[in-house]
Amino acid sequence: MPVPDRVQEALRGESGPYVPYLDLLRAIEDDAVFDIRECSERLMLSRQEVNRAVLTALQGARQIDG
Repeated sequence: MPVPDRVQEALRGESGPYVPYLDLLRAIEDDAVFDIRECSERLMLSRQEVNRAVLTALQGARQIDG
């Protein structure tokens, strides 16, 4: 799946604007509550914003899965 260069950089562990979002994603996947809080605070995202984004992503995944 083609992704922008900046996303590839984040996935390879390099720096870039998407690294903090990838860190948050990994914390969510690991169900690491304290890491989720730390990452979301660093991104200035509220709990509600994070929860809404997760629900939106799950809904999108269900549509792809069909």
